[in-house]
Amino acid sequence: MPKLNWKIYLALFVVLGVLVITVIILSSPKKTAVTDQSQSNVPKPTSVVVVPTSSSGKIVLTPRFTGANESIPSPILNFAIQKQALKKKLPFIQNQFTITYDYQSDTFVVTLTEPKQNNKTIFEQWLQQNYPLIPFNKFLFK
Repeated sequence: MPKLNWKIYLALFVVLGVLVITVIILSSPKKTAVTDQSQSNVPKPTSVVVVPTSSSGKIVLTPRFTGANESIPSPILNFAIQKQALKKKLPFIQNQFTITYDYQSDTFVVTLTEPKQNNKTIFEQWLQQNYPLIPFNKFLFK
């Protein structure tokens, strides 16, 4: 009987050894496949950029394209500059009127005090003196 037990233990040891080796063999290709896939998704550089240096050894970076339209007509550019300058002063409060800005409708909102007709004339004169390029249709009166 002791020989029979020894054979059973040997058979179990061989079966367990085969199972362990099978698991190791089957799991190792999956690990390499996963690492190969993760490495293949990494973008590879397509070109080499040489950074120019000046004679003093400092790096000089010159933008190729800034995205700015350099051919904007000067009246449109001056209008935009005046509009931005007025926006920076808002809310603009005077005794006769108050100016705010409505971003949704892209208009200035002018709230006039009483008497409204006289104060509207004062506002129009002020606008012509300070921001002559902003048209009246950019203002909404209340």
